[in-house]
Amino acid sequence: MITKFKIYESIDIGEPELGDYVICDESVEPILSDWLKANIGRAITTENRNGCIFDVYYDNEPPGNISFYFQGPKMFKLKERYYRPMRRDEILHWSKNKKDLDFFIDAIKYNL
Repeated sequence: MITKFKIYESIDIGEPELGDYVICDESVEPILSDWLKANIGRAITTENRNGCIFDVYYDNEPPGNISFYFQGPKMFKLKERYYRPMRRDEILHWSKNKKDLDFFIDAIKYNL
């Protein structure tokens, strides 16, 4: 049996940058925290307001019971997106490649 391992060399290196895919966690409410950890967002804009350095955009719509925590939908040329300002300490993992973060989503999903 041959086992193939992928070395994640580009995950969590340095600091998150504009355009990186991110997994966040915010301890406002457990249901919001669970949703953020189970979805991948993208750091699109930077504005330093109240210590938040990134606006993290999500393509998928948050469920109704937590949608009031998000600002949006904000109109773009192609789609509507929901976003939430995040501080650096709320960004758990980041990568230039979205596929690299699927491992963390699966780990949370299957409680690994």
